Amino acid sequence: MTIVMLALNLVITPIYTGMPVSAIVDMILPLLLPFNLIKAILCSAVTLLIYKPVSIIFKNAGIGFADDKAYTVDKKTIAVGVVAIAIIVICVLLFIFCYNGTFELYKN
Repeated sequence: MTIVMLALNLVITPIYTGMPVSAIVDMILPLLLPFNLIKAILCSAVTLLIYKPVSIIFKNAGIGFADDKAYTVDKKTIAVGVVAIAIIVICVLLFIFCYNGTFELYKN
């Protein structure tokens, strides 16, 4: 996921910002790689949190899979939720740490 996002950044970012590709290549390690890694991990953690409840909603609406089990809250479900929330918190803190809490994404 991160590799694809980095490759697309090389194509889309110059069009969107008007910057040359060489400037985008210079931003890969300090800016784009950490952002894309954190984004991929956050997307995975959010999916981990919401997948089962959403799949049950789809099943009840008649668009889900027939072999889905009923959604139950047990120790495993709680553990997965806690892990996903911990991953989200760690990623947000890592994002703030990577950018020194300034949210200035690129300095010359």
